[in-house]
Parts: sequence; C-alpha cells; structure tokens
Amino acid sequence: MTLEHYDILKPIAAMLKNHHLYLEIGVSDGATFSRVAPLFERAIGVDIRPDLGEWVSPYGVYWVSTSDDFFAYYENELKEKADFIFIDANYLADFVRLDVHNAIQMIRPNDGL
Repeated sequence: MTLEHYDILKPIAAMLKNHHLYLEIGVSDGATFSRVAPLFERAIGVDIRPDLGEWVSPYGVYWVSTSDDFFAYYENELKEKADFIFIDANYLADFVRLDVHNAIQMIRPNDGL
C-alpha cells in the first residue's frame, strides 16, 4: 500500500486544537488540498501552475502565484494566522528555506503546525 500525503496529514490535522485556517504551498493537482481543506473553516492553496483537474475543492481558495508573492501579500494585507501549513512546492534548498521562513511568520503561535 502506498501512503499519500493526505493519508498522513488528515489524522494530524484532526488532532489540532484549532481548525480556522489551512495553508498549502504547492497544491499541484489538488489531491491533498481537496482532502485536508474540508477539516478547516478556511483553506488557501498556493501554486504557480496548479493542474487541478478532478481535484478542485469547493472548501478553499486557490492563489495562482509564487509562494513569495503570496507571503508578501499576506504580510501586507491578510495578517491571519494559520493553524496548519503544508509545504510541498519547489524542492530546491533555497526555496524550501524561504518557504519555511515565511510560513513560520504565518503560523498561529503555540497551536499551529
């Protein structure tokens, strides 16, 4: 049996204290986002080139942009803290480091994951 990201993320998300905002950086085909987003009041998926196909989720919104552009907008406009952030975007070390740095700024203190 092959485990998918959502097989691991859904049980973890279910254990969280708060379920206000889920953020997924790198939604790709939307398979993970469409399964985890319904556990939260709000969900945001970010991808520079999403290929959602059958996995379009009515439970969240999609931002077609780079993660850098999303985080810049978040910092200036949204300011909402996330309860759960899943990063599955560009795997090059510099991009991962920047996404993690930006995500840490957005995570809900003491409760987020």
